[in-house]
Amino acid sequence: PPQALEEVASVHPNEKVRTLFLGYTSEWRSGGDLARYLEAKAADYLADMRFRWQSYANRVTDMGEMLISLFFLFPMMILICAFVFPTQALQMVNIMLLVGIPFLSVAVFMGIHMSQPKTYNILQGNWVYGLVGGIIGLATTWLFKAPTWLMVVASLVSASTLYGALIFVQQREIRMLENALPTFLRNITEYRKMGYDINRALTLMSDEILGGRPSPYNPIFDKILHLIARQIKLGVRAGEVSIPVRSWLTRMTFFLLMQVVESGGGTPKALENLTNFISQVTRTMKEAKASMKLYQILNIFTPIGLSITIALMFGLIGSFQGFFNPAQMLTQTSGMAGGIFGGATGLTQMLQIPPELIESSYLMVVVSSLCLAMLTSKAVELTAKNTVWVAVNLALAAAGIASSGFIAQTMSQMLGTAFTPPG
Repeated sequence: PPQALEEVASVHPNEKVRTLFLGYTSEWRSGGDLARYLEAKAADYLADMRFRWQSYANRVTDMGEMLISLFFLFPMMILICAFVFPTQALQMVNIMLLVGIPFLSVAVFMGIHMSQPKTYNILQGNWVYGLVGGIIGLATTWLFKAPTWLMVVASLVSASTLYGALIFVQQREIRMLENALPTFLRNITEYRKMGYDINRALTLMSDEILGGRPSPYNPIFDKILHLIARQIKLGVRAGEVSIPVRSWLTRMTFFLLMQVVESGGGTPKALENLTNFISQVTRTMKEAKASMKLYQILNIFTPIGLSITIALMFGLIGSFQGFFNPAQMLTQTSGMAGGIFGGATGLTQMLQIPPELIESSYLMVVVSSLCLAMLTSKAVELTAKNTVWVAVNLALAAAGIASSGFIAQTMSQMLGTAFTPPG
């Protein structure tokens, strides 16, 4: 056996597995304490996992802040160009819509995916729900002759809500299972200290809950506990017990418990180690997600801020246009005025805002909100399938666009400046 482990270690592509096997065989050949060696390696790997989660949270927060800054900077630069070159600004907005924002989002998404610790949770969505929702939203807005940006928002919100609701429920189920694991393992350990084996402890815990005793867990975990206890009572071997849960951490916990039953072990010390391990894993994951909440909050306020910024920029352009219109009238009625304001006509034409530019700018807000929501879901929820964030962001973007003119006009009145809301 030591030679077989050494041969596996010599060809295994993972450095940590090679180190584990070679260190194990060294302890074996030298007559060392193998149990202590494995406990030390488990503690080392746990510390490494905690470091990777913390590094991931810091990296994602930095990338998110950079991305939000860029999504604010690019529209402002484009709209500043609209003061002088409205036609060219329209082309720049279209390029950003088709190439710039999607390419940047895909690059950041791949960076998040590569640096993200894997969880192996099972999340299954149904794309048919999303397709039906998108068609309903598009058809409804088309019947009411809504603007293009509003039709896009309505179809995406409907599709992402119906698709993401199922994933949201599944993620809630996973959180409830993982939150109950530390308490469950502590109870198993206490039963083991009283002399009960693990199978007997599982059936007793299930019977007590079914008998009316208040559950220390939650309804989702109780169902899994009753299912496992029922299989044990029916005589199913521990290694063949079915554990149909979506949480990878829950599956791993019950798998280890069943392996302990199969091997005839399960000392209280071993169960305490397992309890500490699961508790630290869940705590580390919660700390990492909590540290990314600021990025999540910034992402929520980005669509509204971007909408108001675009409305302010177009309002300023309209105000300048209104300022030069009287000059244009003077040039048409007075030769002297034409000599003074002759350049105003060209400037007025230069400040004409194409309606397509306003429509494309609002579409840019929608696309930016969509990409930011997908990245937030991938970073914080560890999956892009939770499209509920997409629906929330797009709804905020629509509300921001609809109310941006009124808000920007109010701000201009408070500051004592002229403002002409965009058409």
